[in-house]
Amino acid sequence: MKWLAFILSSLPAALVGVYCGGYIGKIQISWFRLSQANGTQYFRVVAFAFFGGILGLVLGLVMARLLSTHDTASGLRSAAASSSAVLALALMVLAVSRYFGHVPPTLDGQKLTLQVEVRLPPGRAKPAPQAKLTPDALYESSTSGFNLTSVNTIGRNFGVIGSMDAKASREEQGRWIVPGDAPMETSRGQRALDFTVDGQDIERFIAPVPAHPSVASLQWSGWLPEHDDAGHPWPDSKPSYRFRVQKVEPVKREAELPADEQSDFIRWKAELSAVPADAPLTAYFKFTRYNAPAGINSLARATMSARPDFDAGMRALMLSENSDDAATALRLVEYVPHPTPELLHAVEAVGSDLADRMRKVNATSATTDPDYLGAADVSVRFTGWIMAVAKLRAKDGGNFIPELRTIVELSRVRNDSEAMRRDVRRVAVSCLSEWAGVPPQPSDPKP
Repeated sequence: MKWLAFILSSLPAALVGVYCGGYIGKIQISWFRLSQANGTQYFRVVAFAFFGGILGLVLGLVMARLLSTHDTASGLRSAAASSSAVLALALMVLAVSRYFGHVPPTLDGQKLTLQVEVRLPPGRAKPAPQAKLTPDALYESSTSGFNLTSVNTIGRNFGVIGSMDAKASREEQGRWIVPGDAPMETSRGQRALDFTVDGQDIERFIAPVPAHPSVASLQWSGWLPEHDDAGHPWPDSKPSYRFRVQKVEPVKREAELPADEQSDFIRWKAELSAVPADAPLTAYFKFTRYNAPAGINSLARATMSARPDFDAGMRALMLSENSDDAATALRLVEYVPHPTPELLHAVEAVGSDLADRMRKVNATSATTDPDYLGAADVSVRFTGWIMAVAKLRAKDGGNFIPELRTIVELSRVRNDSEAMRRDVRRVAVSCLSEWAGVPPQPSDPKP
């Protein structure tokens, strides 16, 4: 009867062991990137749960034997002590697994991606849109990272697939710069960047990416390396790179639509699919407005941005004589995930175009334009432009301050126009003050 009591008092520790073992086995699948082949993950969880239960039972029996007395409380004490011991051991195993596992770093609770730009030597031609420029990082002892085209699976190598965007290459001071990014899937080791252009390896670097990035890591690093092995400045004849860490915005899960809204969505989607591939971009505008069903807006914007003539078409629309089309195109800029340099230049051109239109308004008397139609046109265009500029400055590092300064100066001429004073001047002065530290004048309207 005494051994039966020992076994009964050991059952709580065995159950704790089963649960903790199963949990550790499950979380190690993610932390150690274990294979899913042949049910390996399932058997690992079962094996850890089984051995956890056996360990809990053995500890329970040992503790029951050590604390055995003839009173009932001894069974409760041994059950509590053995369960606590199993839990403490499980926490130690979990801590060790966490240390050696590949746990993605986070910042403010959000996952992170590593953005990289490689700067090619002078005289090197722009990579073709289909060319591959691939940072590659391996996990070998203290080195870990990502591979943008293939995952290394030899030994303990660890890779993460990312992408480089040769289409978004830009030229600065006679050198092509190509951007790319990859998710950060581990906090362990260093990140080795192996750049390849048109199938030829051009350089490998060890990037000083922090294991646990802070807010400071959200800013671009300087161009690296700064020096070669001999301590001399890094030559322009070799490629260089820079990096920054960015938060990954969580994807909002769309709620399931009611039956009537589902049929409405299907109808809109069919109509969107029927738009010809060579149709003007304005054909998509009706699908980007607020009255379109949820999900149609993002689908239409994705379809537009995938067109090869998107940048040129957007520039033409933003400078169109139709102010409604221009404003709609400008508002779409904030939804472009990775604006190209061509698109950024187009928004700059809109700022200059606004200034030209404002000069014409300022040169037109109230008698010639009693309804202030010119000022109203400027107001509509400016509203779309400043929304695009605000998003681009926050996301892609655009400037636009010279254009904004000119707009502010020109907006102070026609105080008789409420649209020019309230819709343009008030907003432009406030933005210029916030972005460039230029204080408003006493006569400027309050923000």
